[in-house]
Amino acid sequence: DLRLTVDGPEEEFRENLEKNFGGDAERLVRRYYAHVRELADNHRFDILGHMDVVKLNNGENRYFDQDAEWYRGEVQDTLDAVRSNGCIVEVNTGAISRGRMLSVYPEPWIIRRCCEMGIPIQINADAHEPGMIGCYFEEARGIVRECGYREVKILIGGSWRTEGV
Repeated sequence: DLRLTVDGPEEEFRENLEKNFGGDAERLVRRYYAHVRELADNHRFDILGHMDVVKLNNGENRYFDQDAEWYRGEVQDTLDAVRSNGCIVEVNTGAISRGRMLSVYPEPWIIRRCCEMGIPIQINADAHEPGMIGCYFEEARGIVRECGYREVKILIGGSWRTEGV
């Protein structure tokens, strides 16, 4: 039973980590990003959402060090796949509005790297109810501006357009 549920409750994350990866968080994270790259390489889609959601239960680097060279290498390899396949990276505010995190995902350093690589982004509330639509968008716009972006992608009438941030 190999599950890669990484964004559920922490107990589920821990069970997955122990049962399927022998407690080795690095192995789980590498598998996660390998699957994301496989998706980018083999399936044509517009938006890569929740890119670093694997960090959701990793507050204060509880399971793995998000500054470790191996982790940043996995992210970079994934961004290379995203760029070569023309995907837009989602900047997601959902975890903030649901009280799971204090910032967007992906992390600002990843957003900055996306900007340096010319990868387009879009902002999404990941709203699970109508009252959350647009939640924390101003904060997200501020973050993407700080990371170097001056515009984001928006979908209007079935076509992608750019909008200033």
